[in-house]
Amino acid sequence: MQNNVSLPQTLTGAFWFVVAMFFGSLVGGTTIIGIIKLILTRKQPGAEVHESEARTAKGFAETKQIELQTNISAGDAVLRMVQQLVFTQAANEQLHRDNERLANENETYEKQIEWAKAIFKVKEIPWDDKS
Repeated sequence: MQNNVSLPQTLTGAFWFVVAMFFGSLVGGTTIIGIIKLILTRKQPGAEVHESEARTAKGFAETKQIELQTNISAGDAVLRMVQQLVFTQAANEQLHRDNERLANENETYEKQIEWAKAIFKVKEIPWDDKS
């Protein structure tokens, strides 16, 4: 069966007809817009969760990057300190060798001085120990 909408015959009827059509289309349009909006945003909470997880993962990755850079910097500092320690130890060992050599030379010179004193004493040459 077909419904025929009859047009109002009076000006007041036409006014109320226009008002009814306006509110009908407004309500119908709002309902349709609401349904379309629900359809389009049905996956939005899931997307927000994924976005939050992605931001968390990005923050974690940036934190790890900073931590790794800090560890690399600390490792470089430790490497430089160990290298400096090795160089210092090598220099220290060289100084000990030089001290030992000088001690041996000093002992040799002391023996030569004692030998010279003995020769001077045998030949009766005066020797002054004060100088």
